[in-house]
Amino acid sequence: MSDSATAKVAAFSATRRIAVAGNPNSGKTTLFNHLTGLRQKVANYPGVTVEKREGMLSGTDIALLDLPGTYSLSARSPDEEIARDVLLGRIAGMPRPDAILLVIDASNLERNLYLATQIVEFGTPVVIACNMIDMVEQRGHRISCAELSRELGVPVIPTSAKKRRGFDEIRSALMHLEGRVPCRRPWKLSAPFEDAVERNALIMERSGVIPSHAVRAGSLLWLIDYLSGEAAGRASAERFLGKLSNADAESLRATAAELMAADADAAATAIEARYAWISEVSSRVVSKSTPPGANSGDAPSLTDRIDSVLTHRLLGFAVFAAVMFALFLSIFSWAEPLMGWIEAGQAALADWTGAVINEGPLQSLLVDGVINGVGSVVIFLPQICILFLFLSILEDSGYMARAAFLMDRLMARVGLHGRSFIPLLSSYACAIPGIMATRTIENQRDRLTTILIAPLMSCSARPARLFDSHLSRIRQPALAEGGRHVRFVSFRHRRGTAHGGAA
Repeated sequence: MSDSATAKVAAFSATRRIAVAGNPNSGKTTLFNHLTGLRQKVANYPGVTVEKREGMLSGTDIALLDLPGTYSLSARSPDEEIARDVLLGRIAGMPRPDAILLVIDASNLERNLYLATQIVEFGTPVVIACNMIDMVEQRGHRISCAELSRELGVPVIPTSAKKRRGFDEIRSALMHLEGRVPCRRPWKLSAPFEDAVERNALIMERSGVIPSHAVRAGSLLWLIDYLSGEAAGRASAERFLGKLSNADAESLRATAAELMAADADAAATAIEARYAWISEVSSRVVSKSTPPGANSGDAPSLTDRIDSVLTHRLLGFAVFAAVMFALFLSIFSWAEPLMGWIEAGQAALADWTGAVINEGPLQSLLVDGVINGVGSVVIFLPQICILFLFLSILEDSGYMARAAFLMDRLMARVGLHGRSFIPLLSSYACAIPGIMATRTIENQRDRLTTILIAPLMSCSARPARLFDSHLSRIRQPALAEGGRHVRFVSFRHRRGTAHGGAA
């Protein structure tokens, strides 16, 4: 290897990599954008379609990696699996991050502390950004970040991504972050559970697949996944056993079986014990008061009042119908001039090419094949772009999550999950990104059902205008056939769920 190549490798290895993790909608990506100054590289993680975003912390040589949002290290969806595997160093070719910037939503402290306590127990250096602190203060509450820092044993910095508060403190903490000695788990489990954790930790430490400082946290996570009774958790636990020798894998299984015999609901017991400790910590670090001009702690916030309308059994559907009507009306009315310009440009280009090139196979290839063929699809590009613009606005505003909740009962009648609404709506623009969006659906069977139905949506990019002369003859049979496909897929889904359970 040349001296220059060696220097590049040394420089890369010297660059610290810090993962930015947190719950969905905690302001994680907004904080990441501010810290990197929007100077980022976007790619996919190996072998999956989950987006990977990486950038440099402004003014430093520290690389920040924005992970998909996750509620815990017990992953239930492809996005959460990626976040967990990156944090635990399970992805081939991607080393374990040197540190973690954990963004928590201060307005939902207890829920966010579940992931925080899991990550802290693994012993990786952590800085916690207590984001949306301004929303907490508007409610008349106060969070003592200093007290929370003492409870967790890591720096906790109050931030507000919207008001750019705490960014300098976060940047300084990341630049001066040092390694730390992991502390013992402050909350206790039953004697059989603690014994199982210790026995499996010794096996994991001996095998070397987990760093010695993280074996107890890894042992606890493995037991919860293995005993959770959920397909995703058991699959994750079995994949981990594949890294061990057969004897070590059987020892872990035997320990889990003994724990199950002592406590049939051991996984739920561990989760409840963690939440009980989190509740105690929250009561110590959160103080409630009502200063002048602030909302009372019991008074519903503006978000709560909006949700009461958007998710109402009657008003919610009326708002949903109005939003969908405005969405599709805007798509066709705004796109019509742009489509006209594209069609005129296509016709002009075809006429010019036909006049320049003599009649023959080459002219036919260029005019009929390339220009008219590609143009018949490109003409729908304005509709697709406008639809994705509106989808981004609806998703960023939070309405998509409310619409999915609202549609859950209706979608269940045809064997679909409420979250299937978003991929199916995206499929009106293009079935491919609609299929990609199904990764947010946790259950594998629901995800596969949605993938099978997404291509049946009326995709705008399909060159239907080429078949205008035949449309009147095929419309009704095609619609009937599409309906039979939807009913067949949904029927198969319900039969599988009834007889086989969740996949």
